[in-house]
Amino acid sequence: GGNAAVDASRTALRLGAEEVTLIYRRTREQMPAYEEEVEEAENEGVKMLMLTAPFEIIGKDGKVTSIKCRTMRLGEFDRSGRRKADDSGGNDFVIEADQIIAAVSQASDLKAYLKDTALEINSGNYIKANPLTGQTSEEWIFAGGDIVTGPWSVIEAVSAGEKAAVGIDNYLTGEEHAFWRQDRVPDTYFDPDADPVPYPREKQPLIAVERRRNNFDEVELPWSEAAALRQAKRCLRCDYGKTPRAQ
Repeated sequence: GGNAAVDASRTALRLGAEEVTLIYRRTREQMPAYEEEVEEAENEGVKMLMLTAPFEIIGKDGKVTSIKCRTMRLGEFDRSGRRKADDSGGNDFVIEADQIIAAVSQASDLKAYLKDTALEINSGNYIKANPLTGQTSEEWIFAGGDIVTGPWSVIEAVSAGEKAAVGIDNYLTGEEHAFWRQDRVPDTYFDPDADPVPYPREKQPLIAVERRRNNFDEVELPWSEAAALRQAKRCLRCDYGKTPRAQ
């Protein structure tokens, strides 16, 4: 029910799958995936099977043939504030399938990674690293990505890689070689005294659903210049007028 599951479902359609079913043990409202991603998955034809948990993969001659599932019901609230999925009294049924994608929660096995290396671990059981350089408690080891932050975005992982690369280079050479890091003055104009405009939030333009099959074309399109200018004039300075100006 998370973003990984929705992304895998939409990707399967783009790779030519005739039918894709996303199985989730809770309700549609409790899916942690972004709402806009879930909506577009449904628009593209992904079937959502809620209050259902898979518990056995069935195969024949080394190939998947189906997946056995069980209906769920919502029980008491858990620590996340959502109701637990309870399979007591649920009915079992089988869904035929020739491919199954496991898009569930994962965790790093630090013992397998670290072995005899003693790195400092934080309270979340992740490797503790300098957020600017990726350097760990062992000065020659650098770390980044989910093993440091926990589940996060691809952008954050790429950013961690860039920081670690700069940190490693600095550690080995004692010099700063990140020539691409340049401070630039933005050539934009902003009038803090201008009154906010009452324009609503602009909807994101999307390509038609029928154009999304068998390709990975960008689904979200840019705004027109006029729409972008309107959105830029909306009031996004919630602090303005509430704090004293520097004299």
